Formats: sequence, structure tokens, C-alpha cells
Amino acid sequence: PDLTIGISETVREWAVTTGGAPASRTRIVHYGIGTQHFSHAARATAREALDLEPETPVVLCPARLDPQKNHALLLRAVGMVRQQLPDTVLLLAGGRQLGSSVYEQNLHQLAEILGISKGVRWLGVRGDIDQLLAACDVVAMASEWEGFGLALLEAMSAERAVVATAVGGVPEVVISGETGLLVKTGDTKAFAQ
Repeated sequence: PDLTIGISETVREWAVTTGGAPASRTRIVHYGIGTQHFSHAARATAREALDLEPETPVVLCPARLDPQKNHALLLRAVGMVRQQLPDTVLLLAGGRQLGSSVYEQNLHQLAEILGISKGVRWLGVRGDIDQLLAACDVVAMASEWEGFGLALLEAMSAERAVVATAVGGVPEVVISGETGLLVKTGDTKAFAQ
């Protein structure tokens, strides 16, 4: 090809080291999103539609149910958060990856073991991300790897707090301590804090 485009430095490096693209013929073009879609839907209406109380702490994870997204770490972190804020609700919005029913069953089991099942809502595939963002306080992504992190752009566009793992292209999207908080992957305690 004349030019190979990567959506992040991580993806560009992968194209060079694994895909065989010549480094001199690669460029980075980050994703962009139209921000008008996330024009601050009414919080009260969004929460009412989800049957959430106005003052309930709400964490949203907009990610398909796939081991890459490390929902287990997120469930453990929310378990820790609920020790201090017992009303915290975790919204899991995303479809099941083909063949991941065992993964999903394991997550349901983990939520039971942690004693947080009543605080976890399995929303499945949704077409109303603007409403979910309006309803939440924090968007959390505990991924093992990410090429970029488009959901994080959407969260920041909706002016929601972001907590994510510092993997792949995520540090190109979230500046830790400035536009969100980044933690090492696998560090449940730091993620909960």
C-alpha cells in the first residue's frame, strides 16, 4: 500500500512490527467524534428511565462482554467501592462477543461471589449511549488492551469522569490527572480508588 494509517501510536507500531508495514510509510490519524450527539441529555430523565435514584453513584462500562475488556477487574473494583458507597450501581452496556457465553456466566458468578449482584445491571447492546452517559457519574474501562478507546472520547465529550487502564492507545486519549485517571492494568485497588 501507499500508506498505512494507524488510529493510535500503538496500532501504528503493531502495523510495523507485526503487519510488516514500512515505518516510513505509516501515519497516525486518531479517531474523532461529533460532540453534538453527546449534548448533555437530561440527567434526571436518563436516571428515571433506568430506575435509578437521583443521588445513586453510577459507574458505566460501555464495552462488549469480551475478556479483552477485563470486566472481572471492574467487578472487583466496584465491590471495593461498594464497601464505602454501598448504593453504587454498575451499568454494563455492551453485547456479547460471539462464543463468550461462558465468559458472561463467569462474570455473573463473580458478581454473586462478591455480593454485588443487586448493584450490577447487565444492559446488553444499547443504542442510547447519550442517555447512559447522562445517567452515570463515572465511565470505567478496565481493558487489557485497546487500540484507541473511542468510548472514552464519548465519555469526555459528555463531561463524565473517566477511569481507565493505561493500555494501548488509551494514554493518547486520556491524560492521567488532567482529562481522567489512568491505572496499571491488573491493579484492582488502584482502579477502585
